[in-house]
Amino acid sequence: MFHSKLFLSFALAFLISGCGGGTGFQPTITGVKPETLQYGKTATIYLGGKDLRSNMVLDTNGACINPSFASNSTTDTLVLNCLVKLAGNFTLTVKTEAGVVVNTTSLTVPKPQVGILTSLGSIVMELDPATAPITVNNFLNYANSGFYSNTLFHRVMSGFVIQGGGYTTGMVKKEGQKDPIVLESNNGLSN
Repeated sequence: MFHSKLFLSFALAFLISGCGGGTGFQPTITGVKPETLQYGKTATIYLGGKDLRSNMVLDTNGACINPSFASNSTTDTLVLNCLVKLAGNFTLTVKTEAGVVVNTTSLTVPKPQVGILTSLGSIVMELDPATAPITVNNFLNYANSGFYSNTLFHRVMSGFVIQGGGYTTGMVKKEGQKDPIVLESNNGLSN
């Protein structure tokens, strides 16, 4: 009786180790779905599969920083949140804690666009954070804070320049302007 119990114990241990050890099966990712993926914003990316764990390691080569898994993640769906720092294509590589690659996926972050509503219509600007990162981040910080609301275009020269955002009606300087930034006009972009 003792020998048969001992044999069953060894057989069970052998079967468990053959299925991935005592910690479960090897994680498998069968799908990656970005819910939100915008430059300068927190991304939400769903990783679907089996036996997923919140101790998995993510590599985006700096495109998406401060990754964390949401508390509503499960072993079938990990909810990844990270701050998007680059526009364009990047590779998301998911590894086990031991460094085994589970999945590699290419994701695309569109260049940020900002809409400007004027009394004469709308303007949509596409920004290029790869070529002018300081300028783009500065502009988005102002725009996201609502700084430009109720400002005016104070200089319009046909075929040359349109300037605005720093003054309100009566040419009153808008309060809350930050320190000047580094000039990035030698980047080849048409501003």
